[in-house]
Amino acid sequence: MHCHERREANVATTFYDSTTGYYTRKIKTLTGRYRKIKLGKPGPDHADPNVIPPDILDMGDRWQDEHHVVSTVPKVEFLAPPSGHEAGPLPSWAAPARRIDLLDKLESYYRQQAKTLRPKSLEKLRLVIDRFSGWCERNGIRHMDEVRAGVVNAYLEWELADYERRGKTIALQTLKAYLSLLGKCWSQAIRYEQYQGQNPIRAVCHDLPSSDITSRPESLTSEEIAALMEAIAYRKARPFERGPSCRLPQWVEDIVVVMLNTGLRINSTVHLRFDWINVDRLTVPVEFSKSKKVYSTLVNAKVQAILERRRAELGPDAERVFPEPKGPAWVYSRLNYLAKSLVKSGKWKRDMGHYNHVLRHTFITEQLKAGVPLVMVSKLAGHTSVAMTQRYDQSTHDDAIRWALVKGVSL
Repeated sequence: MHCHERREANVATTFYDSTTGYYTRKIKTLTGRYRKIKLGKPGPDHADPNVIPPDILDMGDRWQDEHHVVSTVPKVEFLAPPSGHEAGPLPSWAAPARRIDLLDKLESYYRQQAKTLRPKSLEKLRLVIDRFSGWCERNGIRHMDEVRAGVVNAYLEWELADYERRGKTIALQTLKAYLSLLGKCWSQAIRYEQYQGQNPIRAVCHDLPSSDITSRPESLTSEEIAALMEAIAYRKARPFERGPSCRLPQWVEDIVVVMLNTGLRINSTVHLRFDWINVDRLTVPVEFSKSKKVYSTLVNAKVQAILERRRAELGPDAERVFPEPKGPAWVYSRLNYLAKSLVKSGKWKRDMGHYNHVLRHTFITEQLKAGVPLVMVSKLAGHTSVAMTQRYDQSTHDDAIRWALVKGVSL
């Protein structure tokens, strides 16, 4: 379209809005939505406000050029490249309606994730963001739409070469696993900020091995549970000359016992409130449920004893059962220290990791071993499907036959 043709078309979309008193341009963005842009008020020398001054039209043209909004070019559907061919640079009509600064978006994403991630995970995310953003800046990549799958692959090649230069080795799959931490950043831009491209991180890291739903989650044996409780008791009572801060607080033992006997996740346990308990049941509200559904689990005698003692210690006005920990990371750090020492001493045969969640796994596994029906355990655990709970089932075909002979019905 020639310049004068664009000017004539823009005159038709620029008008004086008597309601606001502004010259206004009505445009249609690449997402198909209409919006109004205020360009300025008429000057004192403008007798007829319905006559649009040239400087106002120029202002509207500059705004459209800066924000990549073209109101007079018809919408063209994006055609995917043939299979096996890398897509070329984005054409002008396929650029996003508003270019998103890459560094600003990554920093905003980091601040958002800092509210929920554990310290070690947040530290890893910080490292990935710093290295990826630094590489992009050195290569002149400033906006999110400039990051394509080819760019991501080039970054991974640079990372491999950099590790080799420093005399270190790292697997490509490990680098992809680190980089996949940024995938959600592009997903949010696509969902909430009208980003028009695809997710380049997910396109490259799609082949990462996911967790096998048929694998059996780690759980503690009765001997390992006894060793854990013994280590906690020792660190609660040991006399240290360095001061009371070296002793393990009582609330750590209480949280471990509660998680082993209720199957609560660590976030729900840390934020556990007295008003969640009703006699022999504990109801987890939506905001602390991973499935975003209310579910209930049991309160046995051990848990009831802890709740009564905590109520007596904290007073009748207390709301939280465990007000001491500021978040799940407080519990994780202490259990991490205990687990490492137990593995080192040989009382635990393996380092299972995610120690707070292993307590939940143990609860589910032991309930199934005790003969509680799979469907009932799934409800106690707050799982959205029985298939998730079935991963914890350790029974064999022989066990099923013996159970059917005892509990089955003869027809």
